[in-house]
Amino acid sequence: MCSSGPCIDQERLPSWSGMNWKVTVLEHVPLLLYILAAKTLILCLAFAGAKMYQRKRLAAQRQQLEADKRKRAERKDD
Repeated sequence: MCSSGPCIDQERLPSWSGMNWKVTVLEHVPLLLYILAAKTLILCLAFAGAKMYQRKRLAAQRQQLEADKRKRAERKDD
């Protein structure tokens, strides 16, 4: 029995000092690359969608201005 504090089995604890951290990180590189590629794809699609929205909105404004000009020209002719 342990008299001072909680009783912990030292043999069952992971040995962090003996673990090679480079190997652990390198095991996750493919997953990290997939996450990076997915994030990049999502951002590209989002920017492309925003660009399409802006173009559509500007075309609608241009059509509205042209229609207003035509209406004014018709009023002046009358």
